[in-house]
Amino acid sequence: MNQAVEESTYDRQEEYRSAQRAAVESIMIGRETLESAIRQGEQLQNAENLAVETEYKLDRATRLIKGMSLGGWIKNKFTADIEPPEYRGQGDADALGGPPRMYDDVPEFCSSAAQAIQNYHCNVDVLEECETDEQRETCKVICNNMHTLAHKELKQLLLKEGGDKDSRQFASKLKDDLTILRSRQESAQSLRASPKSASQNTTSQRDKLFSSASQASHETKSPIEEVQDEHLDSMARHLDELGSLATNLNASLAYHADTLETLDDKMESNLVKSNAVTRRTDRLIQKKSWNKTKPIFVSNFSIQHVRTGKYLAVSTNSTLVLSSKFNETCIFGIWKRQGKIFGLQSKYSTRWLGQNMFGSLVCTASKFAKREEWDADGDDWTSTPLICCSAGWGAGGYLLVDETDGSISLIGGELSDRNRATLWSIKDFEKKNSTSPQKSK
Repeated sequence: MNQAVEESTYDRQEEYRSAQRAAVESIMIGRETLESAIRQGEQLQNAENLAVETEYKLDRATRLIKGMSLGGWIKNKFTADIEPPEYRGQGDADALGGPPRMYDDVPEFCSSAAQAIQNYHCNVDVLEECETDEQRETCKVICNNMHTLAHKELKQLLLKEGGDKDSRQFASKLKDDLTILRSRQESAQSLRASPKSASQNTTSQRDKLFSSASQASHETKSPIEEVQDEHLDSMARHLDELGSLATNLNASLAYHADTLETLDDKMESNLVKSNAVTRRTDRLIQKKSWNKTKPIFVSNFSIQHVRTGKYLAVSTNSTLVLSSKFNETCIFGIWKRQGKIFGLQSKYSTRWLGQNMFGSLVCTASKFAKREEWDADGDDWTSTPLICCSAGWGAGGYLLVDETDGSISLIGGELSDRNRATLWSIKDFEKKNSTSPQKSK
């Protein structure tokens, strides 16, 4: 009988040790995962700062190239210079005490987001003052809800159209402040009560709950009950820490998602700006060179609207239209000059496609000049937007088809314009296997 009891006690203690060992291993894995997520967050932040710096340098390069022409030099004289960017994670806000508890001179455009972040800030301050795990757990839930609300308000603000330059700068500051406050919350949540104090708190609370029953019965706990209570206290602490790790990991992954979304937008914007700088540079080199680069004929190409399957054609009054029938008016000879820039010469009229003095799209030019310069994104011309390099005072403009009436016009050269620009399929109809003009010799 005693041997059976000993074996039962041994099996129970072995199960307790196995469960606690598994809990400790889970905590160690959770800590390592959280540390890895934090490191990845820092890497993403560095990548975002690099994208911001690249955007700044591209804007500076655009301004310098503009200044090399008379009109651009005059424009630069009457416009503000490009300000250096503020990088995230520099610690400037922390050095000054972090985000303010109350914002002064809040633009009406940003009032809702500013108020939500102020409320979140107050709750983070309360979280940092918590002394027990119970208080910290309650404040953690409140802070998570307040952060979700502040993030939602800020996202709506950043997507909202309108607002002046100061309002947009204030919105950018709110975004950085929210990131700092989130980091402070994660740091405060990682602070845990010592195992000894936590055990004492749990034991004292349990004793208070059962003190009356204990005094009434005057019974003492058996060794088995004491072992069970100790095991349950230990497992409660482990599970509590696992829950905190899971919450912090979830917050870190949410921050990663926000950073990746912002980084993706910045990379696309930088690609558009980089292409614009390259076009400006190529055109400037062509203009300033003593020996002008002569255009080289590549081949005759068709330009087909991807969505409708119709062809870009020249009408009898030398304007651009979409034609459902493929004929000679739909054929354009492509001539390469410097860099990626090319010209489009109609085989039907032998005139060059470009802008007239009023900025309208026509096919009336007798030579390949600066208003007849075109470009396309990337090397794959099976689905690419077309850019008129002279549009927007040299910034470039994308070709857009209004499918309601079939009219063809030019829009801006920004990322938002690129996203809604019409896609074209440019093919060499004289060859069985079409190739991009850029790759032709």
